[in-house]
Amino acid sequence: MPVAKFEYGGSERVYFGDRNSVRIPDYFRLDFSVNLEGNHKVKKLAHASWSFGVYNILGRDNPYSVYYIPEGGKLQGYKLSIFAEPIPFITYNFRF
Repeated sequence: MPVAKFEYGGSERVYFGDRNSVRIPDYFRLDFSVNLEGNHKVKKLAHASWSFGVYNILGRDNPYSVYYIPEGGKLQGYKLSIFAEPIPFITYNFRF
């Protein structure tokens, strides 16, 4: 997080605090999945299963990182969020 601004060598510089001294805002995500498997015969040559689910069911806009951009002589902080929408998935697994 930026702690101070100063001038050095004819340009304005930003002084950042110690690494990992500040945390990003709390993060909450809810995922759901269901696995469907075929029969479980021991002597069967191959086994298959399907997985269905959704990542981030609530569609929360969780901050992934925070970055700062100078705007009008001040540093403005922005939160970068990825996957702010629910993401469905389907997976087919095949074991032999």
